Amino acid sequence: MASQEVLQTSNLIFFLQDRPAFAGWESQSQESRKHLSQEYFCFASIESFLWLHLGVQTNYFERSAARRVTYEYFWRFLHAYEYILSNKLDQKFSPPLQRILASEFSGRSELFSQREGFEDTAKPSLSFFQASLILSNGFSNDLEAETIVNSMAFMKGQDWERAIQELNWMADTAPSNIREKLPSAVLRVIDYMESFRRWRADFERIVFTSKLETSVNALVRERVRDIQRWRLDFRETPIFNRFIEVLNLTLRVLVAANEELQFGTDQETFELIVRSLMIDWGAPPRSLEAKA
Repeated sequence: MASQEVLQTSNLIFFLQDRPAFAGWESQSQESRKHLSQEYFCFASIESFLWLHLGVQTNYFERSAARRVTYEYFWRFLHAYEYILSNKLDQKFSPPLQRILASEFSGRSELFSQREGFEDTAKPSLSFFQASLILSNGFSNDLEAETIVNSMAFMKGQDWERAIQELNWMADTAPSNIREKLPSAVLRVIDYMESFRRWRADFERIVFTSKLETSVNALVRERVRDIQRWRLDFRETPIFNRFIEVLNLTLRVLVAANEELQFGTDQETFELIVRSLMIDWGAPPRSLEAKA
């Protein structure tokens, strides 16, 4: 049986190979990513660091090896963090994550010494942590999905209005063109949301039925979502409204083309399912939308 250190090293190598911030945005087609904003790259970099941090705290990554990786990429992380702070975007991270970042990038303490919430000695379920990491890596590598994420989260208001007007115009005048451009990307985001819900439900079912529920497992569940919430933060009204706009436009195009909807449902049921998935990422229930 492989030693824990060997397994931790293998885990780290796999993560570095599969996560864009380490696998090399520079080596990927610049044409395919040139539309992404500086904000997107900064948040994606910090997300990668936070996965490293969480992996160390759960003993999924070996601490000294993760430190060496962080030192190698520290210039990128620090630049991203400074950009986020200077543009007052750090509120997109939860208070615990803000404290972690402030501590780790202050230079006043040893790297990965901030254990925010992980003082409990109980061990988390590493197989489910690994599943969440693989799932998230796949989403972060999805070029179509990241276009929608970038537009919803970071596009300027006037630019968004022009873009959505253009998409509506295309739906009226050239529906075949928009079918190649929009629905696939939106449906891939929805697919991730549904996959994340299944992961969370499986995690909760296993830890409860096997009596493995601990404060650490509960924290891992929340931390996994918080680390990547910036991508789908439906607590923010502009992001919520923008996703509803592209969802409605996607439904309009798919129904007009008589294409089968995801989950094999009719339009009304499909929309209800998506609205339910959005609640996992901070959206209010529909009954409360008018009050939110």
